Amino acid sequence: MGNKLSYEQLEQKVKQLELRLLDQERNAKDKYILYKKIFDNSLDAIAILDEQACYIEQNDAHEKLIGYSSKELENKTPAIHFGQDVFAHIASELANNSVYRAEHVSNTKFGKKHIELSAFSVMINNQIKYVGVKRDVTERKIIETRIKKVNKVLLEEKKIFTQGKVMIFNWQNKKNWPITYVSSNVKNILGYEVEEMRSEKFIYSEIIHPEDVSRVENEVYENTANIRNAFSHKPYRLITKKGKTIWVLDYTILIKDEDNEIINYHGYLIDISDRIEAENELVSAKTTAEQSNQLKTEFLQNMSHEIRTPMNGIIGFARLLNEEELSPEKIKNYTNIIANSSEQLLKIITDILEISKLETKQIKAEKNTVNLNDLLTSLFIVYDIKAKENKTPLYLRKTLSDSQSLIYIDEVKLHKIISNILENSIKFTPNGFIEFGYKLNDNNLIIHIADTGIGIDKRKQNKVFERFSQEENTLSKKYGGLGLGLSIAKENAKLLGGNITFESEKGEGTTFFITIPYSPVLKEEKNENVESKILKEYNVLVVEDEEVNFLFIETLLRAFDFKLNITHAKNGIEAINLCNDDTDLVLMDIKIPLLNGYEATKKIKEIRPDLPIIAQTAYSTQNDKDAAIGAGCDDYISKPINRVELSNKIKMLLKIK
Repeated sequence: MGNKLSYEQLEQKVKQLELRLLDQERNAKDKYILYKKIFDNSLDAIAILDEQACYIEQNDAHEKLIGYSSKELENKTPAIHFGQDVFAHIASELANNSVYRAEHVSNTKFGKKHIELSAFSVMINNQIKYVGVKRDVTERKIIETRIKKVNKVLLEEKKIFTQGKVMIFNWQNKKNWPITYVSSNVKNILGYEVEEMRSEKFIYSEIIHPEDVSRVENEVYENTANIRNAFSHKPYRLITKKGKTIWVLDYTILIKDEDNEIINYHGYLIDISDRIEAENELVSAKTTAEQSNQLKTEFLQNMSHEIRTPMNGIIGFARLLNEEELSPEKIKNYTNIIANSSEQLLKIITDILEISKLETKQIKAEKNTVNLNDLLTSLFIVYDIKAKENKTPLYLRKTLSDSQSLIYIDEVKLHKIISNILENSIKFTPNGFIEFGYKLNDNNLIIHIADTGIGIDKRKQNKVFERFSQEENTLSKKYGGLGLGLSIAKENAKLLGGNITFESEKGEGTTFFITIPYSPVLKEEKNENVESKILKEYNVLVVEDEEVNFLFIETLLRAFDFKLNITHAKNGIEAINLCNDDTDLVLMDIKIPLLNGYEATKKIKEIRPDLPIIAQTAYSTQNDKDAAIGAGCDDYISKPINRVELSNKIKMLLKIK
């Protein structure tokens, strides 16, 4: 048992182990303090994450970088500032690689920053920890961007020289500045040969734009008087040999003799036309953007005003309906106001939604069979009431038969186009009249809406179809509305394969023309072996001041089995003027403006004694019949007009079998 340690030896061994352990603990503590100081005082932002990638510790640099305190980062992942997609990408890369390095844009409490990230994983006590080291490289990115811009400018400058945009020149300090030297690329810029410019007959000031000559000469004299060694002009214009105007920038060096007297000038001239054009386009774009922004601002203000108006009516009168002891008349009046205000509000909302859909190309034309005559008649019936409320006569003109007016088109869009323009015409026509109708021109239908209203100022006509635009753009304007109606009409016309134009004079009215392709449903059959029956056409003048009555008579006449060309006169004077050698028959209303039917008949008979005239009146007494016959009428029919009776009378007078 000689190898057995004594108690003293064992005690000595334990003490040695204790000292070694104490030394290791001291070293570990020193290392921890060292690493902790490095961690805390590092200029790089460092953060430690647990195995779920949640923050557990960060240094001061990290907190200063992203702005979140350690408390705020508890149970949070880097997705809080990198975003979920970027965070998922980083996690995926770390799962496959030991180290991850990349640059990302980070959302910090101080705004967006460009961050350079280095990340890696470590195993501590059998648990995975993640360490992220970040650097703010935002300034570097800004500098890199600036360098790129500078390089781009330098590249452009180089391009200018290689493309012959720069010429070198030398001229003497004499009258008319004779040129003694000019580089060969002068022809690329000004179109002149070198010999032409060096000729004694060539005078440089004569190719300077007339509006710039005085300024350029003054700059030369001013700079030479101040005894400067070099100077440059502000950009000015030159006229090339072919008459083209270009913008140039020059830099001039003064060459002096021993007595400091100027002998000649040496320098270079750059064609900067492209730059000036680009600047002008930027100014124009800026102006357009500002105007557009102003229009939108005014539109939003106007929309608020327009929406509040019907809302006040709806809310206000809805509250009044709750009052006790309201008479039935008041209840009816209040509900009418609420209904009208609701319709007004609905139209505003509909316009806003429609212009949004049109802008995003969400609407397409859906063609179906439409009777144009019926469509226009239905519009007339609706808007004739509104026009009469405005004390403005409304007239309708139709030129095709019902079968010819059967066309393929999107009825809803065509209805909306005409409605929007009619609404405007009624709104802006306090006096005079409004007329709408159509004519066939080649393969196009041209629908017109003409009024004698306030008209449109020439200076503002180019903005008529712009969104949110009206000729008067303030809330105090006399006429309401959002200024979207014509924009909607224009876009819908394009969807129909057509266009809208207009003619207008301030104070004299406006005429809109809606041009759309004519797509008839019933196409004429052509058969060279079958002789088509040619019917005689008769020209009938209908004298009637009430448009509804005229539409009724027109409908009756177009239904007859013989063809009639119909002309409309609204008063006695117009009837006399429209009656000509081609007129075959006159339907004369007796009670008409300016000159009554009796007097108009007498005047017409003086010119055309054999012209058949049928009197039409609401009265049916024998005296009325006698008065009409006595004035020269050939026959008489009372209202309401009977279709068969009218047909028989016309056939008899025109000798139609």
